[in-house]
Amino acid sequence: MATRTAPAPTPVTTSTSTPSFLSAIKSSILQLRTLRSTWVYLVLLTGALYGPVVLEVLLNASDDRSVAWSTLTIGYGIFQLILLIQAAGNTAGNIQSGMAAHAFATQRRRWHWVAGQAIVLSIWGMLSYLLGLGLAMAVVQLYPDAYLSLNGVRPLLAQLFGAVVYPVIAVGLAALVRNRVAAIGICVVWIAVIEGLIAQAARNFPVFATVRKFCPGSQLMALVNGRQMDGSATNNLASIAVLLGWAIVFMAAGLIANQRKDVA
Repeated sequence: MATRTAPAPTPVTTSTSTPSFLSAIKSSILQLRTLRSTWVYLVLLTGALYGPVVLEVLLNASDDRSVAWSTLTIGYGIFQLILLIQAAGNTAGNIQSGMAAHAFATQRRRWHWVAGQAIVLSIWGMLSYLLGLGLAMAVVQLYPDAYLSLNGVRPLLAQLFGAVVYPVIAVGLAALVRNRVAAIGICVVWIAVIEGLIAQAARNFPVFATVRKFCPGSQLMALVNGRQMDGSATNNLASIAVLLGWAIVFMAAGLIANQRKDVA
């Protein structure tokens, strides 16, 4: 009597069982979209841009009702700080809550979720800036006698660049320190305290004037204004290189730490 042999099992390919890098980006988008804190941050981010413009227009008692770039983007520093807090807090929170461990179990490479976070939050920063700036412009257009007086697009492009680069720095920092409080604290202290102290010290000590040339906040403002704090003209490529350098260094450090440290 002939015996029937069982068919050989079909091999499972990793290309269909493991999500791609694009899937990691989609996962980051889904997480950002479903978090309730995202919409709170959106209100804060856009409000940081159009809120000061509302006050400026309402309280301006002079005959000149024109609104220049410096007035339209007067709240950009607050916008930066909130964006850093969101990017650092979300990333470090994923690590502390164990969400990163789930990513390691379902994604092909460990770096996928960190890079996905950086890309998604950079796009989020860009869109939030454009929305907040659009609302600020709408405030000026709707208020009687007020009008926009915008010369060139340098401030727009520079601040948009900052809104894209800063989340990358924050994500890399958060992946490196792996603690929400530490990541947010470092961002706040650097923006609110350290860069200001360096700028003050640079007035009297040449060594700090050199250090200031490598500070991301100082170089971003140099791109916005077209000049350094000492009055010299801005070298656009050098300032862009400084900002990209910070993003690359922190992102690389975060990826290395994410690769080597335990998921627990």
